[in-house]
Amino acid sequence: MHRFAVGMAGPGRVHGELGRIASVEVGGGVSQRRSLDILRSHVKAQSDMEQRALPPVGVALSAFRWPLAAFAVALCSALAGTPSPAHAAPYVIDGDTLDIDGERVRLRSKTGPIDAPELRKAQCPLELYRAEAARDRLRALVQAGEVRLERTGRDRYGRTVGVVYVGEQDVGAALVREGHAKPWPKLTKADRPTWCGPS
Repeated sequence: MHRFAVGMAGPGRVHGELGRIASVEVGGGVSQRRSLDILRSHVKAQSDMEQRALPPVGVALSAFRWPLAAFAVALCSALAGTPSPAHAAPYVIDGDTLDIDGERVRLRSKTGPIDAPELRKAQCPLELYRAEAARDRLRALVQAGEVRLERTGRDRYGRTVGVVYVGEQDVGAALVREGHAKPWPKLTKADRPTWCGPS
């Protein structure tokens, strides 16, 4: 009687397993070729069993391909229906200055330059009171809808000068109309509006 043994490292074997020994006992009347054929069949059968027990990584992942694709399409469709604003909410600095997406903007109206009371350099308590009211009103205006900036140039401090719209409303003109700002046509010190006396 002959004993043939072969070391097998089956597919999917991990954790340091070095292999498995398959042995086949063959009677003395069986030829060596026949014995090897039996051995090969046995090894192939064992390999097929292991492959069915643990499919390759590619086969396992392919089972998730279509569910993932369907999820991605659904997510994109949902996001496509969500409008994104043209600007983040502007940060109001004072009654005629604001920050839009990191850009410092000196406000004007469509008809010309304007001036609001000074918040940090108020010349009197009345100007400070009016400056706080102008700042609060500008904040309420720009929070009421989508903000659009129409740039017209730069001032001597390097700030952008422009007309700010909320919808179709000229924000600078609204501030002048409500008494929170005044026209400043020549932009000179002598021409600058005063805020400590009667309006």
